Amino acid sequence: MVCCKDSVHLVKHFAFEVYQNNIRVTIIKPGLVATELPQHITDSSAKEQAKNFYGSVKNLESEDIANAIIYAVTQPSHVNVNEILIRPTEQER
Repeated sequence: MVCCKDSVHLVKHFAFEVYQNNIRVTIIKPGLVATELPQHITDSSAKEQAKNFYGSVKNLESEDIANAIIYAVTQPSHVNVNEILIRPTEQER
């Protein structure tokens, strides 16, 4: 299941409902990730803001997120990684 940041509470509720069936649910909360999003912004002011925002630190790469997912799903069956908060070292907290 993949969802946006606003759905975290829904996913937590879902996890509570399914844990009795040994279904593991992990929430991955990434910080700044290098994406093509800024290329699709049409408003010049917003595009400049995004460029500055994403250019302020070395962004995570998709491989960084994939590694976090691999970590979560390769744990023994008695281990559930509930949440992973992953962000660039330089990203402001």
